[in-house]
Amino acid sequence: EHDVQKEATWAIANALSGGSKQQLDEIIGHAVIGPLCNILTGVDARVIIVALDALIKILEHGAKNSYDSTNRYADEVESCGGLDKIEELQRHDNEDIYEKVVSIIKTYFETEDDDEDVGANLNPVLNENANQFAFGTSTAVGGGSSNGFGQ
Repeated sequence: EHDVQKEATWAIANALSGGSKQQLDEIIGHAVIGPLCNILTGVDARVIIVALDALIKILEHGAKNSYDSTNRYADEVESCGGLDKIEELQRHDNEDIYEKVVSIIKTYFETEDDDEDVGANLNPVLNENANQFAFGTSTAVGGGSSNGFGQ
């Protein structure tokens, strides 16, 4: 079964990489987003990269052919659980996978509100009372609650 999924992933990615707008619409219309997202939980880094490349092509196509500010393919990736899988891949050992998923998230899934908050609360603060680091807080060193999260 894995070999079939691998070959199907390569075939879809190849078709998406050189297809016209009409061909892309046709391929995407055959419900390929969900299965491509499911491939992201596999163990073969090369196949994951191919699936990510295919998803990038789909998301690019959705962004280019959007009639409003909504990318319907990004919505579909999110609704099938694909965004969660993409976010989880930020922990993957393969640097190419990491770079691709960070790019996908920044390009297709961050909102303007997210952009304003990026980096604002990412530096850890040491809560000396709890011997823990707190992330996402502006609590001064040594202050805050005993749970280490400044809440």
